[in-house]
Amino acid sequence: MPIARTRTKTKRTPFGRYSNYVSRLQDLMTDTVRGTNWDKRVVAALDGEANAQLRRLVTLKARRKFGAYFTGTKLSNRLLRRHTSFGKRSFIYDPSCGMCDLLLASAKKLKLEKNLQATLMQWGRQLAGTDLNPEFIEGAKRRLVLLARQRHKTKETIIGSLNKLFPHIKVGDGLVEKVLFQRATLLVMNPPFGRVAVPFGCKWAGGKISEAAIFMVTALERVRPGVKILAILPEVLRSGSFSEHWRNCVSDLAEIHQ
Repeated sequence: MPIARTRTKTKRTPFGRYSNYVSRLQDLMTDTVRGTNWDKRVVAALDGEANAQLRRLVTLKARRKFGAYFTGTKLSNRLLRRHTSFGKRSFIYDPSCGMCDLLLASAKKLKLEKNLQATLMQWGRQLAGTDLNPEFIEGAKRRLVLLARQRHKTKETIIGSLNKLFPHIKVGDGLVEKVLFQRATLLVMNPPFGRVAVPFGCKWAGGKISEAAIFMVTALERVRPGVKILAILPEVLRSGSFSEHWRNCVSDLAEIHQ
């Protein structure tokens, strides 16, 4: 008897439409024709366009629900000026990387290797990030390739898959991750600011609090002693009913420089 293959249902995500923009980044990444137009498109892709497209393609309700927003170039560069020690042994982790604005700012501090492929392989050994949304992770890797091509001023394209080039940038929950926290020599963070229920066993807050507060305490509990953390945090952590308990908890876990 004839048998027809059933249609596989794909799980839709709130950021499915954003895949169209990520596909455009793929085309730009593999384009071997460099020129003024390519340079202008790359500058836009690395500075502001990702956030503008997110606002255009994804509803405000979805962005608020999932805490989806991007840091931007200006603020990322400003934050990374707080750290000057970047070498081949640096391992930089962003537990909620989004489209990797903070990792891009970090990559600008890393030295170039002899060619594009070697640079990307070295960056892949040093840059790590997790995010719950696969569209953002795919876009993040493409933007890093664009930055490397821009800095090398080359028409070269990559050899091998992006997953092999950037094995530590992956879909994942930064609040669950442990290994990358332990490997980090520098932590960069702009965690979600939305209000969520406190995790079970939390001793410094109750009810609902800023998710950024949870990310910070989680990070401090998991990184090795001596690791520096650069973080963009909401103003609410300076005040509010739980803020004193949170600040006391952070002070017990870390030395606050600024």
